[in-house]
Amino acid sequence: MLYNRDKYLYITHVEYITGDVTCKKSIVINLTLSCSFIALFPSDCEAPPQIMDGERSFTDTVYLSMVYYSCDEGYNMTSGDSSLQCGPDYRWIGDIPQCTIYGKCDLLLKDKTCLLCSLNILLNFL
Repeated sequence: MLYNRDKYLYITHVEYITGDVTCKKSIVINLTLSCSFIALFPSDCEAPPQIMDGERSFTDTVYLSMVYYSCDEGYNMTSGDSSLQCGPDYRWIGDIPQCTIYGKCDLLLKDKTCLLCSLNILLNFL
């Protein structure tokens, strides 16, 4: 293992050709290691992705952490996984779920309330 401030001797051999002459040289370099640690890899999975028409629940984003998904009222999870896990490569493992409205909905209001209507019922109110 290399440690900061350790001394090393670096030897390299160089060969080059000049005209008809081949030259060989050895180069000796004394090195003192001076470095600082720079993290090249993420240390966590970062925030898990949000989903449309659903919620996520998680407490941490480190290795082996879990995120749990649920769909809003009136929606079903039609694809993906209901939970993902932070893997050893610091990526969420699993497929991001998708929520789809279920049942017949004739009119979806801004607050995601679904109005079920039929022509006969509407005619009765006129």
